[in-house]
Parts: sequence; structure tokens; C-alpha cells
Amino acid sequence: MSCRINSIIDVLQSAVSSIVTTSLGASVLGVGIISRMTVLLLPAFLVLASFDSRSALAFCSL
Repeated sequence: MSCRINSIIDVLQSAVSSIVTTSLGASVLGVGIISRMTVLLLPAFLVLASFDSRSALAFCSL
């Protein structure tokens, strides 16, 4: 009986471990995508921030 309980506990621990690993992998992937987007869009934000109000209006009217 105790052998059966131990095997059930092992299966549950394995399942929980794989779920946690999958969740962590997905969250790391999400952070990677967000950081890449930030790196790609940062120069555009800096250029827009460097415009004064007239230049920004002229740029937006293009």
C-alpha cells in the first residue's frame, strides 16, 4: 500500500514540476518578446521626444 502511495506522490510531483517548468518557460518567452519590442521601438520614441511641438505637428501631418 505504501508503495502505491509513493508512486502516486511521485506522479503528482512530476506533473506539478512539468506544469511549473512550462509556465516559467512561457513567462520568460513573454519577457523576451517585450524586451525585443522595447529595444526596437526605443529609437523611435527618442526621435519623437526630441522634436519640439512644431516639429512634432509637422511630422504627424505627413
